[in-house]
Amino acid sequence: MGARERIVSAGATVLAMSPDGEIAVRELCEAAEVTPATVNQYFGDRVGLLTAIIEHSFGEYLEATATLPDHLDPVEELTYRWDAHLEFARRQPTQYRAMFAPGVLASETVLARIHEQLLDSLDRCAAQRRLAVPREDAARLITSSCVGVALSMLAGDPAAPDSAAASRLRDTVLAAVTGSVSQPAA
Repeated sequence: MGARERIVSAGATVLAMSPDGEIAVRELCEAAEVTPATVNQYFGDRVGLLTAIIEHSFGEYLEATATLPDHLDPVEELTYRWDAHLEFARRQPTQYRAMFAPGVLASETVLARIHEQLLDSLDRCAAQRRLAVPREDAARLITSSCVGVALSMLAGDPAAPDSAAASRLRDTVLAAVTGSVSQPAA
């Protein structure tokens, strides 16, 4: 692994351990076995470094959410994607906050790949006539709801939904998007 990859990997680890989302460059340099000058050479400044780390985190996100079980129908795919998204947020809270916070530094390409994953599932719903709204509207509803739930849960917001409420919200949003009848929780 080259110096750049070691720095990004170490940066992701340092970010994951950071309670406030800050990257301790000295700790990163020790973990990557490089000097601060090497970090500056590759990334220029903290923004460049953070952008590379966020891109790396989005790569991990894509790996975690790309593979779907074979037996899922299109609506179940949407449920699976929602749950995988929240699970990633729970496992990687600091990285998730950095990835999905307003003003995110990720490239358009990475964000487009994530959007395409969702659109693929929505296209399968549409092919089975199980999409009640235009797919772009469906994608916006699902994404904004899911990201909002995850960020509020991670923020420790007392009004944030617990796991059961998050599942009910998921079911409600997906019912609105697919025209399905949401089953109330017992």
